Amino acid sequence: MWRPVLITLAGLALSACAGSAPQNMRSACACEGYLTAQARPAWVDAGDQLDAAQLSSSATAMCSGVRQIDFDAADLSARGRLSRVISTKTDFSLSETRTDEGFGAGRREARIDASQISRVVLEGSRIDARWVDPQSCLVHARATLSRTTLAATKARLAAEEAAKPVNQMFFVEAQGRHGAALAAALGQALSEAGVSRLVDTPDGAYLARARLDNMAVEENGLSGNLSIALITPDGETIWQRSIAARAASYSKKPEAVLVTRAVTSALRDLAPALAERLQN
Repeated sequence: MWRPVLITLAGLALSACAGSAPQNMRSACACEGYLTAQARPAWVDAGDQLDAAQLSSSATAMCSGVRQIDFDAADLSARGRLSRVISTKTDFSLSETRTDEGFGAGRREARIDASQISRVVLEGSRIDARWVDPQSCLVHARATLSRTTLAATKARLAAEEAAKPVNQMFFVEAQGRHGAALAAALGQALSEAGVSRLVDTPDGAYLARARLDNMAVEENGLSGNLSIALITPDGETIWQRSIAARAASYSKKPEAVLVTRAVTSALRDLAPALAERLQN
């Protein structure tokens, strides 16, 4: 007599559990309340936009539950994508193409590198839209940069690039009986550091001066002190270094050969510092 009643109660209990399971399993997105709820905006699916007035890109960040952190992550992602769009889909190279002179002569076009483009986007772009997708729990952000800002920045970076010492004319000066060897070695070092215009006259050019002091030749070796200076056309010394110059040989070599070896070795040690100064 009690058996049907027990079966019926058990069935009701199972039915109640089954009906409540979806509600218990549902979890809210941690960033659902960041912004006022709205339908999915068209810009979320529009991709990169490059029109006559501005450029824009959008990107996403996963929700962590901390509003500002999530906004910052989405903004940075959007700006990073905009940087890549600018570097790959727009003409953002410096327009100057020149014929090089002297050591390593050739043709090259100066380009604005990725770090400079990122700086441009970070400084000049604005985040003009955000949206939270509660289904995927993603924060969407759109970064926009006007063509006017882009053009002005390109002009500024071009001027900065043109003003770097590495892009100036250089006249190499070296005195003494080994002056020719010194000049050749310093000219090669400048070329390897990026200088493309080595000229035959000092008029209007930067001066690269080399001097070898306290030279001593003993047995099959040579030692001395090499001094290098970079001087502007106005006479300002912008960089100078002094370094020991040494060379040795298993057999007796002409003094000129030892000088070239010693100076070349010393300039190789100075190369990182020389290149850094020329680029700044």
